[in-house]
Amino acid sequence: MGITKQTLRELLSKGTTLESIFEFKEGQNCLIFKAEKFKDTEDIIYIPDITLNEIEVTRPLDAEGIDHVIEHCCNGKDFINECRGNEQLAEALFDFDDWQHPCLQDILEGYDEEEFQEEYGCSLSFYQMPKYVIITKNQVYESEPEKIVEEIVEEQEEKRKLLGLDGDHYVCHFFDSPYSNDFTEETSIENAIQRLAIKDGYDMVQFQNGNYGFVAYYNGIVNGFEIIG
Repeated sequence: MGITKQTLRELLSKGTTLESIFEFKEGQNCLIFKAEKFKDTEDIIYIPDITLNEIEVTRPLDAEGIDHVIEHCCNGKDFINECRGNEQLAEALFDFDDWQHPCLQDILEGYDEEEFQEEYGCSLSFYQMPKYVIITKNQVYESEPEKIVEEIVEEQEEKRKLLGLDGDHYVCHFFDSPYSNDFTEETSIENAIQRLAIKDGYDMVQFQNGNYGFVAYYNGIVNGFEIIG
């Protein structure tokens, strides 16, 4: 039976040691905990290098020590979140990790777009791009009623004004994709959007690094740019 982070916290709070809860084994020149197989649950399935991360396993822990342990425990949901919801990638990342914290970039290296599409059925460029949240959708199709198209465009223009993105010149960094190389140029946002490969619409977004930008979709492949100045 698996152990969730909450259950682990309760056990450690009672003075139970980590080594009496998990069976640690050899990783890459270190000790780790790793479940036999990947599970998309809240159960802990992986704890990275206990020496590198200064995880105490033999003695009872105080509140600070317990928080430290929980911070380094990974369940199936953590792997899926790291892989932006892709369970197949999450399982591949789980299989790969043997000392480090889960990092999607570790398994993306060496792929080209075609190979990645063939193996995982999705766009490599989407995962190479920084994570982002959608601010306003502007996925306009010819089949959309004219009124809805106008409302979407109007909403986006209002948000751009509020964010101070209604000027004429911005430094835009385009992410590497099958449709363009990684490059930066000074241009208007409208011109930058026109440089994207757009077939299935595009979204105004905020990237994980705090920068605003736009992502577009073409046959399921993502391409986009961030505004850096």
